[in-house]
Amino acid sequence: MLWVQRFWLRLQTLFGRNRSAKRLHDEIQFHLEHQIAAPA
Repeated sequence: MLWVQRFWLRLQTLFGRNRSAKRLHDEIQFHLEHQIAAPA
């Protein structure tokens, strides 16, 4: 049963990283677009 818990934890970690990376990407994209659109 321990292997099931470890497997589940690894899956959660893997998907958690993907969500964090997507949020970071979205945040950077947002700021870049606003910098580009801002008048000089």
